[in-house]
Amino acid sequence: MKKVLAFMLTLALILSCTAALAADAVTLTYSEVNPLDTIVGKTAQFFKEKVEELTGGSGLINIQPSGVCQYAGYMGSGLHKLDSIRHLDYWTAVSHQCSCIWLLPHNVMLPPLPAAAAQRRADKKARQIAQDVRTGARTKKAPPKKPLNQLESAVWPKIAAGKAQKFAVSDACVACGQCARLCPRGNIRIEGGRAVIGGNCIQCLSCLQYCPQSAISIGRITGRRAHYHNPNVTAAELTEPIIHID
Repeated sequence: MKKVLAFMLTLALILSCTAALAADAVTLTYSEVNPLDTIVGKTAQFFKEKVEELTGGSGLINIQPSGVCQYAGYMGSGLHKLDSIRHLDYWTAVSHQCSCIWLLPHNVMLPPLPAAAAQRRADKKARQIAQDVRTGARTKKAPPKKPLNQLESAVWPKIAAGKAQKFAVSDACVACGQCARLCPRGNIRIEGGRAVIGGNCIQCLSCLQYCPQSAISIGRITGRRAHYHNPNVTAAELTEPIIHID
């Protein structure tokens, strides 16, 4: 029996561990949207609790730290940062849709592909990653440092805070509350019959991409560009603390 527990709150860094437990192969995947030190701290606690739960406290476990990064036009430095904190035995990355459509169109990826073709490629890559993790595959080289991207990461919080001031909610809003439930920072509230977006934003744009009324924008360009979210992932699933995949 193979169990996969996915704990998802949105973003680009995933730390996964594979535990070999007698006849069972157990994969735990955790994703966090807070700063990297918080990611690592919460991840360690998450795995400790889940491992104890799955092993009945026996502690019979062999953990292989792995990292997976999804990016649009370039990979960035996240995997290197994660590897510097805890060495990754296995890591890989996949270029897929760009969610930050105020910056780039969603189909900016390497190579550029229509949405359906990109999804097929991502699904194929995901199956390969799952197989690699289950079989204990290892990556020979360390993740690249990407010094220019490290500089970009350092200034990103200020950029995100500035862009958050440009959020607008149109009269099309029906106050369904989906954006508030999706926001990983709790940055959105429903007030006076419409969504109100604050400044504590990391620019994941889940609110904009998943709005059923297309009522949320962040500058006029986001009204002109096509919106995108993974067709295999519903907004309701993103709000679940644990997703079971059998």
